[in-house]
Amino acid sequence: MMAVKINIVTVVAILVSLFQVVDMDSIMDFLRKREDLSQFLLELQRDGLHQAYMNRQVTVLVPNNKAMEEYRGRRGEDLALNHLINSIVIENQLGDRLSSLVSGSPPIWITKRSAWLYFTQARAVEKNINLQSDSGEQQVGVTL
Repeated sequence: MMAVKINIVTVVAILVSLFQVVDMDSIMDFLRKREDLSQFLLELQRDGLHQAYMNRQVTVLVPNNKAMEEYRGRRGEDLALNHLINSIVIENQLGDRLSSLVSGSPPIWITKRSAWLYFTQARAVEKNINLQSDSGEQQVGVTL
């Protein structure tokens, strides 16, 4: 698979960790309610391997619409997989890098500066958004 590049500086990301709770929005429902994240929602709604990960323990980095508009690469499965991390990401347990589900893609570098958390160069702006997958797994989100 080819690594997908996106202007990470203008990315809004959502970190979705899956646990177990009840009566909350799913990540897909959350994205449907957020107009500023609607273009990446369209990518997640497409058929592809990424669909198999949406009810598992996964972290989803969601670019905002501005980043999606600036992106000139191919869209589809690789774009979605490049924004999925096959593990639960909890802020206080982060190391210095993460790997996406695209084989051979560069690492996603984690930086903590004062109270701010960065994924490559995208700063977290919302943290600990409690969500639930369609299969009942809790999703804790952080937007970047």
